[in-house]
Amino acid sequence: MLDSNTRKMKKLVVFLLLWLVVSTVENGASTIQAHLLPAGTARVYGYALYSENIGMNPIRRAGIELWEDAFIDTRLATSETTDDGYYEFTISLTGSKNVYVKIYCESPIALVTDGIFNDPYWERTSTRTISEGSTTYLGVYYAPPDSVYWQAMDYAVDEYLWMKNKVNWTRSQVEIEYPVGNKPTTYGDVIQLPQKSIWEWNRVTILHEYAHCVMYAVYGYLPEGYCSDQCQCPQSDHLFNSAADNGFAFREGWADFMQSAVDSNPSNTYLHDLGDVDGDFIPNGFATTIEDNEYPAKGRTYKWYHGRCYPARHDGNTVEGAAAGIFWDIFDPGNDDRLYMGFGPIWYIIYMYKPRSMVEFWHYWFNVYDYKQEMSDIYLDHGIPTIGKTDWLYYDNTFFVAGNQAYCTDVLGSAKIAFGLGKGNTLQNPEGRTDTILKYAEHTTGDLIIVGGPAINPLAVEFDDIFGIIYIHTPGVGFQIFCEGESTYLRLSDYPHEDICIVYVGENNSRSVLLVWGYGWQGTYAGSAFMGNPVNWQQYKDAHMLMLRWIDWDMDGLVQMNEVYVEKYTPKSTHLNNSFDHLFDTEASTDSFNNLASLFYNYSFFAVGDQAYCTDVLGSAKIAFGLAKGGAFENAEGRTDLIMTPAEHDTGNLMIVGGPAINPLAVEFDSKFDIAYNHNPGVSFQIFCEGKSIYLDLTQYPRQDICIVYLGTHNSRNVLLVWGYGWQGTYAGSAFMGNPVNWQAYSGAHMLMLRWVDSNADDLVQMTEIIVEAYI
Repeated sequence: MLDSNTRKMKKLVVFLLLWLVVSTVENGASTIQAHLLPAGTARVYGYALYSENIGMNPIRRAGIELWEDAFIDTRLATSETTDDGYYEFTISLTGSKNVYVKIYCESPIALVTDGIFNDPYWERTSTRTISEGSTTYLGVYYAPPDSVYWQAMDYAVDEYLWMKNKVNWTRSQVEIEYPVGNKPTTYGDVIQLPQKSIWEWNRVTILHEYAHCVMYAVYGYLPEGYCSDQCQCPQSDHLFNSAADNGFAFREGWADFMQSAVDSNPSNTYLHDLGDVDGDFIPNGFATTIEDNEYPAKGRTYKWYHGRCYPARHDGNTVEGAAAGIFWDIFDPGNDDRLYMGFGPIWYIIYMYKPRSMVEFWHYWFNVYDYKQEMSDIYLDHGIPTIGKTDWLYYDNTFFVAGNQAYCTDVLGSAKIAFGLGKGNTLQNPEGRTDTILKYAEHTTGDLIIVGGPAINPLAVEFDDIFGIIYIHTPGVGFQIFCEGESTYLRLSDYPHEDICIVYVGENNSRSVLLVWGYGWQGTYAGSAFMGNPVNWQQYKDAHMLMLRWIDWDMDGLVQMNEVYVEKYTPKSTHLNNSFDHLFDTEASTDSFNNLASLFYNYSFFAVGDQAYCTDVLGSAKIAFGLAKGGAFENAEGRTDLIMTPAEHDTGNLMIVGGPAINPLAVEFDSKFDIAYNHNPGVSFQIFCEGKSIYLDLTQYPRQDICIVYLGTHNSRNVLLVWGYGWQGTYAGSAFMGNPVNWQAYSGAHMLMLRWVDSNADDLVQMTEIIVEAYI
C-alpha cells in the first residue's frame, strides 16, 4: 500500500501534467474563449500546494473564496479545494473584473488559528483580470515554505479520512492553535502547537494529538491520569516507556497506536532513548518500535513496560507503550501474535464501552469477541499477566518447577494448582520438574510455575531477582516479603501456626512465570491451594501479585482454605464470579478407571512419603489435572504420611504416589491389595499383582523404569496407588493417569502395569515413551 506522501506526489504529477497540456494548447495563454460557457458567465480555476520536506503536496479540502480586487474588495463566490488541491468557480459576469483567490486554512475537518482571535490563517493569489465568457486558469499557488499550518491541517485531514474509511465515523471540526505553548498539547477539541524552533513537531505529532480529539469526541472527556515521576517523565515529557498510571497509559497508548495505525507504519512509534532501567547509570539506547520493543541490558531482556528507571517495573497497565503495543498486535498482520483483527474491533470496544485502562479493555473485549488465548499472549507480551488469565497463561508448554532439595510438603501444592488449571481452560497437562532436571529450553522458553521459596528452590532465587521480590529474614524474630511497594510480615514466634506467602505472575522472555512460595511449607501450600481454585482467579482477576496469610485457627497443623486470606494485592480492584462446574451429581458404583473422576470427586487426598524425593511427588500434579478435566469437583488435599490425620487416613479417598521404599502408605495398601515386589539389588526389580507381573533389568535403569497403577476400594472409600521402581516410573504412571483419554481406553480395568523407555535419551518422561504391558 502506498503511504500518504507517495499518493500525494502522484496526484501532484497528474495535475501538473494537466496544467502543462493547457499551457501548451493555448501557446502559454492563461485565458481562453470558452465556447460552452453561456453569455454573462465566467469560469476561474487553479491549484493550491504547500511544501513538506523536499516535496509539494495539495492543499486539500480547504475553504476558498473568489474576491474582486477593487477599492472595497467584494467576495464573489466560495468553494473548497479537492483532494488534488484543485478549485473552480463559475460566476455571473458582465464585462470584466480583477479577481484573486483567498485560500483558508480551514475545512469542516480542522482549522488552524493563531490561538488569539480564532480566525483561520489564510493566503491569497495574485490578481488577475477575467472577462465575460472566458475560462481563466490562475495557475498553481505555492504556499510559502514557512506556512507550516497547512501541514497541520493536512495531517488532521488524513486521520479524519482514514477513520471514515475504516469505521464510517467522523468527528466535528478540530481547532489547531499555532503557535501556542512550548510543546504539543490537546484540550478536548483543541490542539495547541508551538513554533517548530521550540518543538520540532511533524506528521506523527498531529496524528497523535488528533487521536486524543477522537477519544474526547467519543467519551466526552479524556481518561484521567498523570505522570509526575521526574525519572519516568523527565521535564514532564512522557515517552513510550514512561511508567505512570492506568488512565494516563491508556489515553496516551491509544494516541501512540493511532499515529502508527493511520500510516500502517510501526516506525511512526519509535524510541531510542530508553532510560536506565538496569540501574548502571548508563543510558540504554536501542532502536525500538511499537512492533518490537525488546532490548538487552546487563544480560537481561527488557521491554517498554519495564519503564525507564531502576528498578524495573512489571505492570504494563501503567505504561503507554505497552497499551499501544496491545492495540497494535490486535490490529496488525505482522509479528508472532497470531491475531490480525484490523481496526474495527478495537474501535467497537472504544466507541461502545469507553474503557479507561487496558484491563478494562480486556474485560469489555470478551463481551463481544473471543480469541482468549491470543489475547492472553498479547497482554502477557506487554506486561499485563493477571491472575484472572491463569489458565490461558499456562495453556500449554508449562512446567511445575520445585527445588531438588525441597520438602515433599512444598511440592504437594503443585497438585492443587494443576487441578485449578484443569478446571479452567488449560489444554496441556503441565510437566513436573526439579531445578536439576529442568532442560535449558524449558527453562528459557517454557511457561513456569515455580513452587517453593528461595531457601530450597534456585529458580525462586532467579525470578525473585527478575521481578524485584525481596525478603528479610531475622532468625528467631521475623520474616518479611517485599514486592512493588507492598510487604507482609511474619513473627517467627507465631510459626508454625501462622505463615505468609507471595503469589506473583509475571512475564519474562515472552512467557508466563508464576511464583508461589511462603516462609514455610504451610505458606507455600496455602498459596498453591488458593491458586487451585478458579473462583479466586476471578475474584482477583486484575491483580498480578498477592500476599497471603494463613492462620491455623483450629490448631490441627493443616492448611484449610477458610484459614487463608489475602492481605495485599496489586492492582487495587476486585471482581467476583462464583461459577463452578459440577459434572457429577452422584457417586459411581464401580471402581474402574472409567469412573476415576467421580471416585475422587470430593474428600480426596494425595498421600506421599515424608522422605520422598520431589520427583516422586511432582507426579501428583499430573493426576490432579486429569481429575479436574474429568469432572472431579473438589480439589484434593496433599498430605505426607506424617501430617495426614487419622480421620483422613481411615475414611478419605486416597491417591498414594510413590512406592514402598519411601512411602509407608504404599507399604500398608500394597499389603491390603496383594501387591508384591521382588528386588534383587543391581540385577532386577519385579512387581506382582493378581497373577500379572512386570520385570525391570536394573542395568537398564535409569533409561527404563516400571510402574503399577492400582485402583481399589477399602472401608467404602477409593484408593489409587501409583508407584514405580524409581521416580521415573512413578512419574510415568502419574502422567498416564493424568489424561482422561487413558481412563476411557482402559475403562474396564482397575490395574495397569506400565513400562517407560527413554527412547530419546533426554532423561525425561514423555507420554509417547510409556507402554501398558499388562492390565486387569
